[in-house]
Amino acid sequence: MVLSRSAAHHVCAVRVPEAGTASGRSHFAFGVQMSYNTAFIMSKKAFRTFALLLFLAAMALWLARGANWGWTKTSVPVKRTDDVTGITVDDYQKRFVPGVDFLGAALLGSVILAGASFLIRNSQPQS
Repeated sequence: MVLSRSAAHHVCAVRVPEAGTASGRSHFAFGVQMSYNTAFIMSKKAFRTFALLLFLAAMALWLARGANWGWTKTSVPVKRTDDVTGITVDDYQKRFVPGVDFLGAALLGSVILAGASFLIRNSQPQS
């Protein structure tokens, strides 16, 4: 069994000798072909673009939901006056209001993605 790798197409395959032949001919039992030059998924630019989009989407959600400078809330108090006694009471409504911790988590995720882009090697031009 021989492991071969073609640099032109990044083909990895295992060569297995044919059974019952002494000629040593072989065929490919398994092969995967992937072109890294056209794959946008594993490129530096893709990681950095996704990091920027993640932070911008989190910022837009934070602004649209109230731009809360405190911690994230899953319920908010709503003042209600009792009709019989006239006492003002706080009722709580379930509502998601993202806070600065939400922005911090989005910023951390963006920094990790952008940092991961530095771990990806530059693709070498094919000649």
